[in-house]
Formats: sequence, structure tokens, C-alpha cells
Amino acid sequence: MPRVDRGSYLLEVSAVLRLSGEERRLLVEWALSAGPLLVLEPTVVSVESAGGALLAGVGVGSLISEEEPP
Repeated sequence: MPRVDRGSYLLEVSAVLRLSGEERRLLVEWALSAGPLLVLEPTVVSVESAGGALLAGVGVGSLISEEEPP
């Protein structure tokens, strides 16, 4: 299983589908330059917070990057 470092950004596919045409264009430009990881199968990740850890589902088509998305 690939490891995603602490501090990485997750852009869920559901958020991408709600973007306007211009926002999608900016996202594509960012993705081509930043080279984020593309989630190819549904997975569960552990997200750490001050109160402990939370398990979250990540859908196919989501992007994970060390660089903040636009």
C-alpha cells in the first residue's frame, strides 16, 4: 500500500465534480505541473487530528498532493 506523508492535501473526486468550467481548467493545469497521486481504487486512510485518528474513505479519481491545489 502506498504511503502518503503527513501534511499532504486530498482533493476528493466529489469536490472536483462540483467545480465550474474555469475551476476545472485551473485544476488540470495544476495537476499537470504538480503531479499529484491519482487514486485508482477506493481506499481508507487514517487522518490524524488533535483528538486522535479518524478513518476516511477516499474515492476513485481523488487526487493527493504535497502541493496545495488551487
